[in-house]
Amino acid sequence: MIWEKLKNTYKGNSGSEGYVETVDTTGFSGWAYNKKTPDSPVELEIYDSSTHISTIKADTYRKDLEKAGKGNGCHAFSFKFPLHLIDNKNHDISVKISNTDYFLNNTPFTINIPIDSEGNYVFEGYVEAVDTTGLSGWVYFIGTPDTHVEIEIYDSSTHISTIKADTYRQDLEKAGKGDGCHAFSFKFPLQLKDDKNHDISVKISNTDYFLNNSPFTINIPIDSEENDVFEGYVEAVEISEFSGWAYNKKTPDSPVEIEIYDSSTLIGTIKADAYRRDLEKAEIGNGCHGFRFKFPPHFVDKKNHEISVKIADTDYFLKNSPFTIYIPTDIDFISIDITNNCNLRCPFCLVDRRGLVNTDFMLLETFKKAIMFLPYLPVASFYLSCLHEPTLHPDLAKFLEIIPLQWRNRVFFTTNLAANLSDDILIAMSKSGIHHINISVDTLNPSLYPKLRKGGIYKRFMNNIERLTSFFYKEPLAPELHFITVALKSNMSEIPDIVAQCANKYLSVSHEVRYPFNVNSIDDTWRKDNFITEATDWDVIANSLKDISANYVLCRPEDGYYDTFASSVDYYETGQHHMKATPPEKPIQLRIDHRGVIRVLTREEYFYVNIHILNNPMKLFTAFF
Repeated sequence: MIWEKLKNTYKGNSGSEGYVETVDTTGFSGWAYNKKTPDSPVELEIYDSSTHISTIKADTYRKDLEKAGKGNGCHAFSFKFPLHLIDNKNHDISVKISNTDYFLNNTPFTINIPIDSEGNYVFEGYVEAVDTTGLSGWVYFIGTPDTHVEIEIYDSSTHISTIKADTYRQDLEKAGKGDGCHAFSFKFPLQLKDDKNHDISVKISNTDYFLNNSPFTINIPIDSEENDVFEGYVEAVEISEFSGWAYNKKTPDSPVEIEIYDSSTLIGTIKADAYRRDLEKAEIGNGCHGFRFKFPPHFVDKKNHEISVKIADTDYFLKNSPFTIYIPTDIDFISIDITNNCNLRCPFCLVDRRGLVNTDFMLLETFKKAIMFLPYLPVASFYLSCLHEPTLHPDLAKFLEIIPLQWRNRVFFTTNLAANLSDDILIAMSKSGIHHINISVDTLNPSLYPKLRKGGIYKRFMNNIERLTSFFYKEPLAPELHFITVALKSNMSEIPDIVAQCANKYLSVSHEVRYPFNVNSIDDTWRKDNFITEATDWDVIANSLKDISANYVLCRPEDGYYDTFASSVDYYETGQHHMKATPPEKPIQLRIDHRGVIRVLTREEYFYVNIHILNNPMKLFTAFF
């Protein structure tokens, strides 16, 4: 047998130990653990021949295991056989520790579970109640009365859902129906609410047993007034969750429940009751109408899921619903450059622009291709011109406008606010809905500013930041403002005041104080005169910030960081300036230049392709990686 051969080949090679100790017609039990991590439970995979039937955790405490020195003793397990194995046939059962080749002792073993003498399963169950919202009842397996069975629900011959009958009812327990945990309820899906007859049948999964009072006919009317009563939106869709708001205009201070469907399958019901200040300001009841829903783990399957969101017990679908979610192999981040230049030539910049003459800009059609990646990215992982100055692009406002509303929280950019910026572009930033904007502020000293921000005009910068702050203050959904200060000898004593002013006057949500990157394009004399290399000086900065009532992080260099320096090309190409290289099995990192050339970073071999030749860029990367 193939499983026996595998077990003999790999047995004992991983520090694992475990046994199947008891087997009967209802299930089996035993224990398993890893000697290298003796206090952590392991997961077990259970197979019928080569077919995976379940994964469970060995985490139940047994005193005898603890006495025997098996970690903390929390390593026992038990497993009940699923119903489809109850068929009078032989089944070869094997049990192994997940992500290893270690098969438990006494496995594989063979089971043959009989059915009753007449060749029928022994079940009992009823559909007890039906109304226009759904159905309820109970069902159990007499042969193993504490086993919770699954039931399948059909509209004529069309399968519409599979649910588990595992809800406790005291009347069932008193009536001798196992442990009493055999009740179920089911809400009718949206497509049944159409003023038409539907023949509903309910049966136990993998059997031909139909519950008593099934089939039956339903006809659910459509409520034409709901669109005038309810209001709600799906506002943001992320790689792991989505969020929005919903309320009932007739009861504006009471939260409503919303139902989430994957196609016709109900996957969750949650209450829209989270407080949001912007909703209260917009006179959406008392503001307690926000919600957030995390996608279930099985969505990470590289398949499309059609998600619809509606207010419970109504036919009102939230705006921007339905939408499609597809979770592929994760992309860590994408950095795009909508231009190749900067308006300043700061002496500590990590990008070497010597010899650069022309300023080039990304075309609108290129940007439209690039934002096709957005649905597949985590929050704040789409770097819009991180290394160059995005406000140089004449169409920046249009770029921000065409980003789909539900994906804007993926996007952020960094600016020096030193260009000649109009009110229009600052207002566009405030209304953009992107996650945040980084602002570089290395000094608020008029005489020092032109030395650190070479080419910048202090009065222009201050005028920009004052106007931007006023526009952002008026816009309730404006992006967060994050600030970055590069710590140098010349601004070292000023840093606490910079952090405090940004928090108190310029709406700072977070402030990063960091070291300059040690690239070889920086002038050696300037480096020697300005870089803070002594640990004691960094201690001084840390102590000076302790009493500042602002949200900040101090990023100081590791020991020995300034002993060597790297090529600015290395930083530019591999993303070392914001993230360490990731191995091939980890999520990929991409850079897209202003021409549309995509480069895969932080891999041993680079991968290049022009985005303009791809109909759907994401499909290529899903297939390639």
